[in-house]
Amino acid sequence: MTFEAFTDTTIRDMEELERVLARIRAEGIGRDEGEHTAFVHCVAAPVRGKSGDVVAAMSCALPEPPQRRPGGDARLADVVSRHAAALSRSLGWDGSADGQLP
Repeated sequence: MTFEAFTDTTIRDMEELERVLARIRAEGIGRDEGEHTAFVHCVAAPVRGKSGDVVAAMSCALPEPPQRRPGGDARLADVVSRHAAALSRSLGWDGSADGQLP
């Protein structure tokens, strides 16, 4: 598998991708630190269906890293997570099953 570099922070190999995916699974939040477009930073959380399987993701993109603002990354991750969980509940997820990650 080849990895095309879009910016200096693009994930460049399978080993790095696996590390990032492990962190996302552990934290329940994905972050893009300008990996595709320089100076665009994203936070994403899973949206789960009734079975708990991930059926979509909810994200928020900013033109500046939220870490530059005191508590910004944690606040943004909390907001995105809460809204993704609310959407998941509206799809029938009761919070008890983690289901499968894609």
